[in-house]
Amino acid sequence: MKGLFKMATKQEEAYKLSRELINNNDKIGLIKEKIKVDKENIKAYEERNVVVMGELRVHTEDDNINTDTY
Repeated sequence: MKGLFKMATKQEEAYKLSRELINNNDKIGLIKEKIKVDKENIKAYEERNVVVMGELRVHTEDDNINTDTY
């Protein structure tokens, strides 16, 4: 009888561990998806900053040219 109880306990423990593993894998998947989205957002901000800095540079160069000619 003790052997069956130990076996049942081990099966329950294995089931709990497998459920925990599945839950952890789901959490890891969500974290990976968030990282992917964050990387895309960072890339978009970097591209936007390049455009903004380029526009700022153009305006600054135009301002310098205009002030030097007067």
